[in-house]
Amino acid sequence: GFYHVVKKKGRAPAEAPSRIKKDLSAAIKQVKRGPEATEQDRILFIGCTSKPYLDTVDSKELIAAFDEKVWVSYPEYGSRVVLWQKFMEMHGASMSLADVSTLAKVSEGYSAGSIKLTVDKVLSAKRIQQLKDEPLKVQEFIDPLSCTTYCWPEDFEEFQKFDFLATGEKAMKEARDREAERLEQEAAKGKAGKGR
Repeated sequence: GFYHVVKKKGRAPAEAPSRIKKDLSAAIKQVKRGPEATEQDRILFIGCTSKPYLDTVDSKELIAAFDEKVWVSYPEYGSRVVLWQKFMEMHGASMSLADVSTLAKVSEGYSAGSIKLTVDKVLSAKRIQQLKDEPLKVQEFIDPLSCTTYCWPEDFEEFQKFDFLATGEKAMKEARDREAERLEQEAAKGKAGKGR
């Protein structure tokens, strides 16, 4: 990636994306922003990563490169129910609410894209033709789902820590904590002065 960190001594050969990082960063900085921007200056740079918190990523440069950050979380249970239903409906298939509920429970930690890939894989043209004689079973979806990308709870926690840093919430919390500590110290000095 662009913000890849090499931790070896000496020079490792640069990957294709990291070779243009300097030029891309300079180009992004040259784009006019705010009030001086015109219609012709409207450019949208989108960066996408699923693991911005890894040791191999230069987090500071990644955060500095983009003005806005959008975090797309994994769907919660209710959304997963709707996703399973809608993706099946796209193929002209359906399951009982109990079965869809089971799929929604076992798919916690999977993205909407993983759920869609699973449905697309299971509901092949041949399988759709067999639906009248052989209804869908939950078990048909388990193996294909397990072959898609899963977000482990530890990874999710690391991502939340990165988000806390990237959004500036960490710096704001530290500033609030320092201010609260300063006020406590002033209050303690005031009480000590009155007691004399």
